[in-house]
Amino acid sequence: MAAPAENASSVTPRPVQTREGQRVRKTARYVVKPGDTLWDISERFLIDPWKWPEVWVANRQVANPHLIYPGDVLELRWLEGEESVSEVAKLEPQIRREPLEATIPTIPLDLIRDFLDGPLVVGPDTFKNAPYLVEFADEHLMGPDRTDAYARGLPASARADWLVVHEGEAYVDPESGRILGYEAIPAADATLSRHAEEVSVLRLSESRRETRIGDALIPRPRDMLSANFFPRAPGQALSGRIISVFGGVTQIGQYDLVILNRGANHGLEVGHVLDAFNAAREVPDPRDQVGSIRLPAQYAGELLVVRVADDLAQALVMEAERTILLHDEVRAPDQGL
Repeated sequence: MAAPAENASSVTPRPVQTREGQRVRKTARYVVKPGDTLWDISERFLIDPWKWPEVWVANRQVANPHLIYPGDVLELRWLEGEESVSEVAKLEPQIRREPLEATIPTIPLDLIRDFLDGPLVVGPDTFKNAPYLVEFADEHLMGPDRTDAYARGLPASARADWLVVHEGEAYVDPESGRILGYEAIPAADATLSRHAEEVSVLRLSESRRETRIGDALIPRPRDMLSANFFPRAPGQALSGRIISVFGGVTQIGQYDLVILNRGANHGLEVGHVLDAFNAAREVPDPRDQVGSIRLPAQYAGELLVVRVADDLAQALVMEAERTILLHDEVRAPDQGL
């Protein structure tokens, strides 16, 4: 079981980042390029990338300052000791209409494609209550792509689009020992063809892995990760633990996906940024053969919440100053510092 959360006084403050690429001159000018992300641009000019919306000074040239396009010119200056976007000018100032997809994304989605089709988190009773596959139309043990399957338990007002999932890891709260939810591993998309009271027919497609008799059906998520959401700090104090990591690695680094034992019931939302701390630990006292010294938690990196369930959340490691480990603590930025 993980050690209990430390008091604020025992936490080593996050060091101020002063790498040359993050220092802000008195004035700076940057032309947004294809391939940029909001996070990268913010990190280049600001100490904390997630503070971008807070320091933006809106101006009449930009209808929505959160939508930034390649070719935009960012003019930055010092403002009362803090960095601030002061003006945004277009290389060719004019009214233009661009699809939302043409804006620069918040995070580099091309680096996390495996995550986009990876496991979801579901509640503790999901698999017990979910509809499930009972047979394939052509009597295969494992269903191939583009085949019909029979399912039991679909509600009378069943929606058309479903996701076939394998039951994966149980997520256990290290503090209470309670099962908070389960890993739901996507196997295939399923579209309802014919609904009946006892058994319904679905068409399987977009197979990610073999579909098996007994696999559960959950509503296909409609709030898949968007390229255009905005990092921000939670509105209240919050702390939790990293309880799992996608891919089964033991040492967690940048762009790894982790599971937290906190979720919507605790105030977490998609886009929230959290600081990660290596857990406090005890070491022998070099001057006392029977004594020990408790070292404080150390700042390790920044996480961005990308999916949320009731008591669980999935978060992406955006920055890792040191190796992050299972059961390390997460906190709202600057909490208690």
